[in-house]
Amino acid sequence: MKTRRNLKRPRSYAEKDLGSYDSQTEDSDVPWIKKLPTPKKGRKYSSAGRSSRKKTSQNSQNFVSSLDEKECNLYRSVANLKSALKQIVKKFAKKVEEAEEKSLTEITNFFTQTAGSKKYIKVDQIMDGDKDELEEDVTQSYDLSMKQYPLAPDAKGAQAKAINKLSKRLRDFWGKLIQEMSDSEKFDVFMDHCFEWLKCLCKSKQLALRHACSSNAYWIVEGLIAIASPLQDEIEGKEKQLNSTKAKGTKNKLSKDIQDLEGRVQALNEFMKKGFESVFVHRYRDSKPVVRELSLSSLGLWMKSYPTYFLKNDFLKYFGWCLSDEDASVRLAVLGAINELMQDEEKVEVMGSFVERFMPRFLEMVDDRDSAVACRAVETATIFVRNDLLDDDQGSNIPALVWDHNDDVSAAAAEFVLADTFAADEDSEVDTDAKAIDDLKEIVELFKDNYPALEEEGTVVNFPAAVDKLISAIFSGLPLLQDWKLFNETLLSSSTKKKKGRSKSASWEDDQLEIISYILLSSIKVACGVGLKPVKGKKRKKKEEDEIEKNKKRISKLIGKQLPSLLNTYEAEGKTILPLVQLPRYFDLEHYASSESKAFKQTLKALKSVYLKHVDAEILTEIVRTVGCLANGDHDLTEDIEQFITDLSTIVAQQLSDFDLKESAKDPDELDGIKTAVLRLKLLCNGRDCSAAVNMDFKELIKTHLVDVDGDYELGSDLLELEYLCAIWGFLNEEEASETVEHRINFLYETIGHVLASPNTSEKAKRKVCKLAATLFISSINGRIPSPSEGLRENFKSYVASVLEAKEEDSMDLEFVTNIASLA
Repeated sequence: MKTRRNLKRPRSYAEKDLGSYDSQTEDSDVPWIKKLPTPKKGRKYSSAGRSSRKKTSQNSQNFVSSLDEKECNLYRSVANLKSALKQIVKKFAKKVEEAEEKSLTEITNFFTQTAGSKKYIKVDQIMDGDKDELEEDVTQSYDLSMKQYPLAPDAKGAQAKAINKLSKRLRDFWGKLIQEMSDSEKFDVFMDHCFEWLKCLCKSKQLALRHACSSNAYWIVEGLIAIASPLQDEIEGKEKQLNSTKAKGTKNKLSKDIQDLEGRVQALNEFMKKGFESVFVHRYRDSKPVVRELSLSSLGLWMKSYPTYFLKNDFLKYFGWCLSDEDASVRLAVLGAINELMQDEEKVEVMGSFVERFMPRFLEMVDDRDSAVACRAVETATIFVRNDLLDDDQGSNIPALVWDHNDDVSAAAAEFVLADTFAADEDSEVDTDAKAIDDLKEIVELFKDNYPALEEEGTVVNFPAAVDKLISAIFSGLPLLQDWKLFNETLLSSSTKKKKGRSKSASWEDDQLEIISYILLSSIKVACGVGLKPVKGKKRKKKEEDEIEKNKKRISKLIGKQLPSLLNTYEAEGKTILPLVQLPRYFDLEHYASSESKAFKQTLKALKSVYLKHVDAEILTEIVRTVGCLANGDHDLTEDIEQFITDLSTIVAQQLSDFDLKESAKDPDELDGIKTAVLRLKLLCNGRDCSAAVNMDFKELIKTHLVDVDGDYELGSDLLELEYLCAIWGFLNEEEASETVEHRINFLYETIGHVLASPNTSEKAKRKVCKLAATLFISSINGRIPSPSEGLRENFKSYVASVLEAKEEDSMDLEFVTNIASLA
């Protein structure tokens, strides 16, 4: 399966193709937030006269001098958040009308100051000087890094908040200024000047200057859109009036109004085009991702707010090209802009040909090496599905991402699956019950189609974990998963049909029923709050807790009542019975024991039957866990459960005592019976005190199977662990004679010490016993049980030393190494 972990790296942009520069001396860790130095009162600044280009190249100080607050204070006024922006705008707009050269000089210095420059370019230099040489001089005057300048995009905490406020202030300034000047005779000159200088300054090697001037250019375009968009709406409104009216006079007036409005819009569009061609066309492929991201995000905003002009393939193609940008933040920005645009159905229709052209790349990006980009790409694919833009064979690799290791990607893939597979057809009437059955089949097939590849790849740990991941991902969007009645009917009716000899086509296959039983368990776990990943540092709200309690009662009533029948029906089905025996753990036990007491007792009876029928350790372990959960619950039937455990342990012990342990151990078939009985007893004793039922002497059998090379080390170690559990329960039970318990402990010490030191004992047996040895040794250190003798300690030391000398790192698993460390 192709995953983003093995996907080839997206193509990168070569520096020579970018038409922009990188400063190699920009990095600095010095924080930028500090006030610019204010000139001291009375200090005079020299004023250089007009110079030729030749002089300029020799002495940059002729072009650039220290910042003069009196001559150029626009940026300071705007950046002062306490000042009235409206008054600043009106004052500056008036200045443009009355003193054109000074105002153009001031706005040029405004650009450089937003980039953190502390130098001032004078009037004559701006009016008559060479822009490229001026840009180079301004660049060389910098003594700060990207992190120091006022609009630094990678700031954190309080610094980021201050930058956001300043950015919003500057955006508002340009919006108000353009609104104020839009009817001025100087507007064309002012706009031309701004874009010419921004284009020039954006070529700087200084990243801060490129970033700040790009921001200013894009804010100007936003200001132009704020005027043009309402005018365009007004045009469309008047065109509708024109088409509906019949009066000649009204038509003539409307036609003239439309013509005037179109002229204004056309003029504004020309300035937008100039801004786009002057700045965006060069900066969208800047050498730094922060500038590329800014450019493409701004283009997305323009398309959203002014689709009439910008939402065209001529502009959308830039998004398509940048889907393969080498930086994840840029790819993320492009996908974010596209997703935002496609929330509007009208825009989706316009973007159809663009989506079709770049569809292969969109679908490739769901396997992006960056998780955030992969998640956003899956969200994009989901939008495509909801707008019928995907063919049947497209997006087939997305459902497998439900099992992705990243939770955000998994959640996004789940949304895709819900939209692609389970969305109801609004135009047709659907039988609800039939739809539920179909949806259940889809879930089963979804799992069957993807699990084999996941298992081979190692994405999920095991079969139950894979089902849990799928159900927890799609649970909230699929009501079917809380239709407990449907699950009951499906599992019971399918089995009944098979027993009556009907064809399998009318029922479910065995492997499908197995998956359904696991889906039932997983959906119940999620409904009870077990399968939902909690938000770190947050507790569940009371409403959520109440919903969980409500679900438990519903489950106890609908599933609990039918559980005995389910257990009896699938008693012999090892794979299907495993999830079913776990269901009672999620019941409201108080409600189940009181309202469904008959079903409760029948469930215990069915669990006993399953326990005595199966030999699989996993099934037996899950039953013991379920019984332990029932025994620890707060309800009126705890005595029934204790009696159930006593009866079950007595039956198993009787089965074991029926064997002639010395002779039967030689017969392979009877040896399997002994091993099963010992395993059942051991598991029961592990959860509850069943030591009273274990009154047999296993010493000789233990030594035979642990010490002899031909012995069954699994049986020997299980018997030894059973002996250990009985000894521990004896210590906890004060009524039992302490001498008997100590005798058992000493026997364990001697046996384990002999096994670990014996050269005849198999390595497998030693490793099996090592865990128990470590547990005993630690318990003795804590004073819970008697300590071993010095001779036994020496045996332990010798074994540890032999293991360390062997240095068999390749054959040691983590558990074995941990046990050796505990012994050491």
